[in-house]
Amino acid sequence: MGANVVIGGTDYPVPPMNFAALKAAWADIKGLPLLTDPVDQASAGIRIVAAALKSTAPDLTAEAIEQKLAATEFPALVSAVVGILRESGLIPTGEPIPQAGSSTTSTT
Repeated sequence: MGANVVIGGTDYPVPPMNFAALKAAWADIKGLPLLTDPVDQASAGIRIVAAALKSTAPDLTAEAIEQKLAATEFPALVSAVVGILRESGLIPTGEPIPQAGSSTTSTT
């Protein structure tokens, strides 16, 4: 079972990431929680989705996704990326994604 992403009005099933996909997208995966700009988030999400889809839809490169993705699909893309990362075991089920500026250490 995998996640789904809508690109240009078409629903694509996305398999859990294999190591090659993880390696290709690792910089974007690590940086995603630090991004606050929606276009930067969508750009990172596009690269993550493209890496995840490489084994099943190699024609959907990041550039191809950018051409097909409607601006109204940005929020769903970000949600799909969360689903992809959860399905791949990178975000435990039920655990929220850390937000920019959040800290896991207490100052009190």
